[in-house]
Amino acid sequence: MFIRIEFSSCLIGMVGYLYSILMNVTFRGQLVLLEMDILRLTLEAVMNINN
Repeated sequence: MFIRIEFSSCLIGMVGYLYSILMNVTFRGQLVLLEMDILRLTLEAVMNINN
């Protein structure tokens, strides 16, 4: 019984850990996409000014 409780809590911890990693990765991915958009917009603005 005790071993089962330990295992289930460990499993929940692992799932939570993986979930947090996944959330961090997606959050960073969105930040990278946002930065790419900002870079693209600034490049377009510079091109328009030069033209």
